[in-house]
Amino acid sequence: MTTVSDLFKRVVVLEGIDGAGKGAVLERFCQALEARGIPVLRTAEPTSGEWGVRIRRALNKEDREVQRPRDPLEFQAWYDRDRQEHMRDVEEWLRKNPIGVVVSDRGVPSTIAYALAEGADEEALRTMVKWTPRPGTIVFLRVLPEVARRRRQERDRPLEGFEEDTFQGKLEAAYGRVPEFGFPMEWVDNNGDGNQAIESTVRHILHLVMPRLRDAGVRGIA
Repeated sequence: MTTVSDLFKRVVVLEGIDGAGKGAVLERFCQALEARGIPVLRTAEPTSGEWGVRIRRALNKEDREVQRPRDPLEFQAWYDRDRQEHMRDVEEWLRKNPIGVVVSDRGVPSTIAYALAEGADEEALRTMVKWTPRPGTIVFLRVLPEVARRRRQERDRPLEGFEEDTFQGKLEAAYGRVPEFGFPMEWVDNNGDGNQAIESTVRHILHLVMPRLRDAGVRGIA
């Protein structure tokens, strides 16, 4: 039977601070894979499962019923519980789709970066995330602070608890430490707006990812 480690070589995770443009890039990247005849599972963390819903409610300033824990590591443990269910679903899908690729909006790097940005105990954090299967590729979309700020302000919803400018600066610095926890990342600039800029970012990601997917047994990639 194929090992979990080998299965997860077909997982691509997109990361970035809030306003990095992950949503548009992820959708176009998935379309590029599907155009090559590759089955794709789009997914995200937090998920729509029990713990994922609880997390989203805790982040919603207008929802008074679910309060996030004061301890940042305890709050990230909610993400870890959500991820345990998520990884089981991802593993099942990968086994059923031997040439398929999973593309996720966020993953364990977010847990690490957000916990570090809030000052969580690092050794306890390492212990919490060490079980997580390592994705084949983690791409961090890098943007200028003013670009990310403008994109956040353009959203048609109130800002969530983590989206204030001061925290986002700490968060980007914390992402730089994610590889220390055993999760190497590729950094790709995504400052442009419009379809042409998205296409440029996706081409860069494809250049990084395609050789790894071929090595993982994915066919149909030119």
